[in-house]
Amino acid sequence: MIKFTVPKFKKMSAGNQNGGETEKGSGSLFSRFRKAIAKINARDPRLSENSFQLEMRCRGKLVLSENTANLKDITTIGKAPDNDWQVSDGDFTCAEHHAKLILSEEGMKLVAMDGCLLYIHGEQVTECSLKKDDRVAIGDSELFVKPPASSARKLCDVHRLEICSGERIGEMIRLEKSPFRIGSAPGNDLVLDTDVISLHHAEIRIAENGETWLKDLHSSNGTFVNGERLGRQERMLMDSDEISFACFDYLFLDRKVVHTRTHTGKKVLIMGITVLLVLFGFGVFYLSSPSAENIIQAVDYYLFRDNFDAAERVLAKMPESRGFQRYEKQYYEYQTRIPYYRKAYNSWREFCDNLQNSHWNEAAECYGKLDLNNPLAWNPANPSTQVRIQAINHGRELLDIFLTLRNFDSSPDNSKVKLMALWDRIQPRRQELVKCVSKDPPYLKPLHHTLQNLFLELEHNIRVTLKVDEQMTVLAESGNLEQLNSFINYLDQEQKTVTGVVRVYIRDFAFLLKTIKKNMEALERNDQALFNLMVSDVKPVSLISADECMKFPLLYRMRLRLERYYQKQLTARDNWNGLQRLLGRYQLSFGKIPEEILLFSDEKKIENILALHEMSRNPSPRISSEYDRFFGERYFYEVIQQTVHSSSNIYASDLIPDMKVVPKCILLKDLYRGLSETLVWFSLPQNEWLLKGKMRDTRDYYLKLLNTRKNVLKVFENIAARNQGKRDYYIAKAAYFFFAPATPDMPGKMQDFAAEWRKFRMRQQGYLSQYDPMDREKSRKVRDMIIADGIPGDPIFNWMRSLQ
Repeated sequence: MIKFTVPKFKKMSAGNQNGGETEKGSGSLFSRFRKAIAKINARDPRLSENSFQLEMRCRGKLVLSENTANLKDITTIGKAPDNDWQVSDGDFTCAEHHAKLILSEEGMKLVAMDGCLLYIHGEQVTECSLKKDDRVAIGDSELFVKPPASSARKLCDVHRLEICSGERIGEMIRLEKSPFRIGSAPGNDLVLDTDVISLHHAEIRIAENGETWLKDLHSSNGTFVNGERLGRQERMLMDSDEISFACFDYLFLDRKVVHTRTHTGKKVLIMGITVLLVLFGFGVFYLSSPSAENIIQAVDYYLFRDNFDAAERVLAKMPESRGFQRYEKQYYEYQTRIPYYRKAYNSWREFCDNLQNSHWNEAAECYGKLDLNNPLAWNPANPSTQVRIQAINHGRELLDIFLTLRNFDSSPDNSKVKLMALWDRIQPRRQELVKCVSKDPPYLKPLHHTLQNLFLELEHNIRVTLKVDEQMTVLAESGNLEQLNSFINYLDQEQKTVTGVVRVYIRDFAFLLKTIKKNMEALERNDQALFNLMVSDVKPVSLISADECMKFPLLYRMRLRLERYYQKQLTARDNWNGLQRLLGRYQLSFGKIPEEILLFSDEKKIENILALHEMSRNPSPRISSEYDRFFGERYFYEVIQQTVHSSSNIYASDLIPDMKVVPKCILLKDLYRGLSETLVWFSLPQNEWLLKGKMRDTRDYYLKLLNTRKNVLKVFENIAARNQGKRDYYIAKAAYFFFAPATPDMPGKMQDFAAEWRKFRMRQQGYLSQYDPMDREKSRKVRDMIIADGIPGDPIFNWMRSLQ
């Protein structure tokens, strides 16, 4: 620190306007000495004979001093603010509530809180009775039990500043107010009238809890604490801190700490005695204390055996050993690293114990405390350290595999695909781990055993999964309900033998298959309804949704098959209902031939109807009712006309809506058309599945009915052949084309018929040309010829029939 020439202080007024009262030494050095001795020998009447002075020090620095006579029955100690004695934040090993001091008639007792430890005379304890000269370690702090302080060593009632430079060295300045301001201006509490001091240089603030804070007020030459210049922030003062305002030096004395150097005489006396004692003690120390080199060797010996407590106890003696300065660097290194060594060792033991006791989660958490990436955290004195680290890494690898397998089974997001990928990734490691079992340390045996069980479970899960997929592939192709029942029973049994994601997979799979089974049973009931011609019993089926099957491709494919089959059922039902509307009027039943077929199969009856004998015997305007009932006068003449002018035997039915009574020929024509369409529908490949039960019998029955058309056609062919050129020929031939199916040779036959028809029409025209209304006899003959050879419905025929 730079020293400036120190000016004299300004004298303080009687009213002590500066607030800083100084304690001045009086008398000669020897008079002070006598007074000091008298004070030392005098006993403080307020202190009992059994009281002690307790001092708390952190790394050698005095933190607190208190007489037991001033303490309550229980005093708590720790870092938390709610303790009676709060340990400094610089103590890193002390707990928030570390210990409690109990005073009773039997004496003093120090008891550690739960989970905390105390060290007395180098031994680890949880409680101890205190007596004179005891020294107890509480974290990094130490509690000293000393004889009670004399009146000369009583605590002061205020904080003080001891002047350490200038003419007034040794004098005390009492800090009796807060804030206490220092500067060169007259209004300050401590006035330093010099150019190196700013007008308002600094201030000292005393908090309610006794803490003292120093703040620099932007001075020119700065404020220093223990050689460090203050910045803009306040700094809390500790006992014996050295304070400098520019070149003015002071020593801060905390009111909570006993100070023996209150006066200059005392200081000189104590310094002299201290020098003598130091010289004497040094001689004794030099003769009796071990060398620092031997202590280092002892520390290495205990570290070799991982006995960190013993190593620390020996190391604690090193500052008192001979040659300490030479090994001071090693001392501080050991002091810093041994706690790390202990922490790493304890974490390793905890890791091993958790693995030994199968506490896998705790072992995984403990691994994070091992600090393997920090080489300074592990004890290099023990040759097995590297072996331990390798075993830890191997254990961590095994633990990772175990946690991967276990967490995989417990995760709902995993699937069969991920399971197969996991198996492919872990299977090679399984063979390697089998070889490691005999070489690994004992605490890894339980983990190896658990892993082998997990591998067996996983292998069984994979095997069951593959078998399920194989059987499901076959089932998806066949769609057999009996096989489906057997497969569901198999899944229910295997579900009890598998674990984790496979169990969930099979459970969901079986549930969906049971739904599909219900769908298949409903579709089978619809089949039976169709086969038995009970189409009204074909019910809607609520198929399993596509979303439910999305996770299972085989089920999704099976659902598509069911959906297509269900649509096929509905199509068959609708088509059948449409076809039945064509045949419904005929009230068809097995073994029964409809009336229309029987009527038109009677060749004699048809020929008799076509002959129109009534008109030949008694010409009249009335047509035979049988002809009209079978063929329809107007309708069938239109059929003849369409036959002549068309190239195919497909007939329009424009006259049907105007007819009150539908002729039998139309009913028969529609019957054959309905039977033909139904049989064509039966013959389609997509409808072959319907040919079972009554549906097949119905097909056979319809085929039998359709085959009767050959007989009907044969009837008209025979009639036409016997009546070539006559009226019966044209009606029979047109009826043949009317009832016959469309065939490739039909257009040629119809052209031949058209040529014959034209000849017939020419003959009719020739008869008509002879008609003379003035000649009644001739007209009657013409009329008779036209009616005898004409066709009902022909305009000429109808006109002649209307004439009387």
